Order: sequence, then structure tokens, then C-alpha cells
Amino acid sequence: MLSDALTAAAAAAGTAVASSAGTELWATVRATTARWLGRNDEVAIQAELERLDASAAAVIAGAPEAGADDQRGVVADAWRERFLDFLCHVRAEERQHIAAQVQAWADDITRRTRGSASAGTAGLAVAGDVHIHAENHGYAAGVQNFGNPLANPTGSGPASPA
Repeated sequence: MLSDALTAAAAAAGTAVASSAGTELWATVRATTARWLGRNDEVAIQAELERLDASAAAVIAGAPEAGADDQRGVVADAWRERFLDFLCHVRAEERQHIAAQVQAWADDITRRTRGSASAGTAGLAVAGDVHIHAENHGYAAGVQNFGNPLANPTGSGPASPA
């Protein structure tokens, strides 16, 4: 019977793999995952890299309209199972320690991927605090959702349409 800690570590690792696909963290996650699951065997590491690449391609190819979140969930589940298998094959005396390392790594990756933000061409996306300030009767906007923008006011007084 698997402990809750092993199951949680495997689930967190699966989520980390799926959520990092297509981000700047992917190369690090890919290498670390392949090294752990490949158990320092070059042939096994290469096989894991190929699995990881296929998983990333599946996540990246899934457009939001086509169920990318569903695909990310499928990938997370698959990698959870791979990590469970890995943890089950670690020597019993090392298993809890390795599971704690996997959990800490996965928590860090998940925290870092949740800090990302994106926006369209007329938007501002920030993962953190935003402070927008206008002075001297000027204006400031995080998103411009109007078809005929106002002229850039250079002096005091209200802006007038262009």
C-alpha cells in the first residue's frame, strides 16, 4: 500500500510536468524528470525524454477551444503514474526521502508556473502587483478597449478625441 506522501508527491510531479510544458521552465523540468525516471541509465533517460517531448507536444497543440486543459489533465495523470512507478521502485529505506525531494521540486515548479500571465495585443498581463498612475490630468490604462483612442495628452487639461 502506498503512503499518502508518495501518492501526493507523484500527483504533484505529474502536475508540474503538465503545467510546465510550453513555458521557460520546460527544459529544466524535462531534464530533471528524465534523469529521475531514467535512473541514470542513458537509454532509459532517452526514452523518458521522448515521452516528455510527446507530452509537451500534445499540451502545446491543444488550443483552448480544443480542450487544452483537458489534455493537460491527461498528461498530468500519465506522469503521475510514471512518478508513482518510479517511487515504488526506489529502495524502501530511501523512498520517503526521495518522495519529499520530488514533492519539494514539484511544489516549486507549480508555484513558478502559476506565476505566469498572458494577454492579447491590446492587453497588459502581470503576474504580481500592478500600479498605474496618471498625473496632470493625464490618463493611464492597463487595457485599451476602445476603437478610437484619445490623443496622447501632453499638457494639462482634459484630453480630446483625435
